[in-house]
Amino acid sequence: MKIPPAGQTDPRPTEDNRASSAPPFQWKWIAIIIGVFLAATLLLVIGFTIGSQDGDANETQVAPSTRATEIAPPTAATAADSSMDDWLEAVCAPGTYGASSNVLKNSITRPMSCRTPTRNGRAPIISIGTYDSNFLLKEDLHATNYGHVATATLTDGRMVIFALTRGVVSPEYFLNPLKEFGFDVRIGI
Repeated sequence: MKIPPAGQTDPRPTEDNRASSAPPFQWKWIAIIIGVFLAATLLLVIGFTIGSQDGDANETQVAPSTRATEIAPPTAATAADSSMDDWLEAVCAPGTYGASSNVLKNSITRPMSCRTPTRNGRAPIISIGTYDSNFLLKEDLHATNYGHVATATLTDGRMVIFALTRGVVSPEYFLNPLKEFGFDVRIGI
């Protein structure tokens, strides 16, 4: 074996430097592959972020539903033109409106109730609540025995609900007067 002069190294690979250094073209390809992988990952993250924001925006829009379990009411222009007094006069018998306990616990206003005008010897109680969350409204309906509702969305986004229990006979008779004010009446939810 020939020994190179002082200050020069042997250009031939040895066992020590053969495994630790790759030719420059291999590092270039490795760098390109890593760059492409990082760029693809970044594009996927951006795509999922934009996609989830679009989905959230669609979920906050209020639209009529075709599913019976969906409570979100349609926007009602006439509900904005009327008042709680109008609604109560439409469905409550005089002198029966008052505070209600242990119902509609997630209402942002104190839950109230009233008796309906008597029909065929019956005067069911209607529970009344106001919500700023469709989820909390549905929670209250599922936690109780309410199966018939009239709902409207106010201009500030809050939802007002008038609810009857499932056992009420002819619930539409008691809730339909609210349709005049833009309420969405759902029977048997």
